[in-house]
Amino acid sequence: MAKYRQLQTKFWSDPFIEGLTPEQKYFYMYLLTNPATTQCGIYEITIKTMSFQTGYNNDTVEKLLDFFERKKKVKYSKNSSELFLMNFKKHNWTTSPKVIACIERELSQVKDRTLVTDVYGMDTISQEKEKEKKEEKEKQKMNEGVIPILEIKKSTFFNQAKNVCEFFGLQTELHPEKYNLCCDFFEQLNKQEKLEYFDDLFSAYKKYKSHSGEKIHGFHSFLGSKSKGFIDGGWNSNNWFKKLSNLKSKERSEYKITEEITNFKFK
Repeated sequence: MAKYRQLQTKFWSDPFIEGLTPEQKYFYMYLLTNPATTQCGIYEITIKTMSFQTGYNNDTVEKLLDFFERKKKVKYSKNSSELFLMNFKKHNWTTSPKVIACIERELSQVKDRTLVTDVYGMDTISQEKEKEKKEEKEKQKMNEGVIPILEIKKSTFFNQAKNVCEFFGLQTELHPEKYNLCCDFFEQLNKQEKLEYFDDLFSAYKKYKSHSGEKIHGFHSFLGSKSKGFIDGGWNSNNWFKKLSNLKSKERSEYKITEEITNFKFK
């Protein structure tokens, strides 16, 4: 299949081109249109090949490459013999799926990966597309979350679950899976006939944590494991009634001692 490289007519009126010597103009045109050029703007070519095709000796080719590198028009990797046309993407970019697929294929074959980073700001265009796909999946996931929320709100135990979830700073729209788990938690308690017991225990738990300043459990560690019937949760790890009672007794005792010291009079 024949391969073509277009050269716009305004090329000759470009201030940079106008300032070049005939030798430099010829060599730059060669870099833009030689048989090794690719759609992605990075291609493999040796000094020897450039010398043979242009008729210049190796020293002249290297001097010309050095000139255009200093002018930030090209970048040449001596390690991989790959040349990067620095303005190629700017003047040849397209949204054609076929061309983009071609560019991706060519980029995947580039040996000096720093050249790819210089052109596209990342390792490959595919990474950019993967990022877009990931964002789209996240949006879909959020949209899908609306349906379970409506179902969760129909649960007999939604209000009780909401009471617990809000204590842990969880919002229905942002954490539907945790609300759902909490509904399962209360359904399990209901089977064990412990709903009223839990309500009283949870009230004691909150008061104890508030008065003592002790760190509360995390949401999952508080509920426990569904596979174990939630009996291993923090809610069931202590007798929170007794702990609250002991704390209040201690506070009353300390208050009484403080009061006696305050009211003490020397004789």
